[in-house]
Amino acid sequence: MALLTDGNPNDTEALRVYESSILDVAHVEGIDLDAKLSLATEEVSQEVLNFLLDHAAADPVGSGRRAEGVADVVVTAQVKRWHALHTLAVVYRDAFNNQLNDRYQTKWDEYRQLARGAKELTMRFGIGLVNAPIPVAQQPVLSSVGGV
Repeated sequence: MALLTDGNPNDTEALRVYESSILDVAHVEGIDLDAKLSLATEEVSQEVLNFLLDHAAADPVGSGRRAEGVADVVVTAQVKRWHALHTLAVVYRDAFNNQLNDRYQTKWDEYRQLARGAKELTMRFGIGLVNAPIPVAQQPVLSSVGGV
């Protein structure tokens, strides 16, 4: 499983599972889905950190949680779902604010409620943590060496 700090838990294809027209909406409204995925990752990460700080007594990292941040948080199925729904809420919020179109407001409200429910379930059943987190490796840098 990936760590929350390894990048976005979902991609645009994963969003299409929840909302088949999301690519069309983003294109028509000029919304950068990759930017919204990153924003949702930051917001979910902050909510997770707040939760962990609030429950520091039960946290294995304890008082070092601020320094650790969310580097040891695993992207569970619940976190992945929460992230996808939160991203869709962010996208439809932007689409609504661009056009003040009631159709977008309805979708925004729907995904905001679904994301809130996904967040509550995630917090209720716990955040996955690992003792020795190993982040995804950086892309290797290759260079050529003159003839030998």
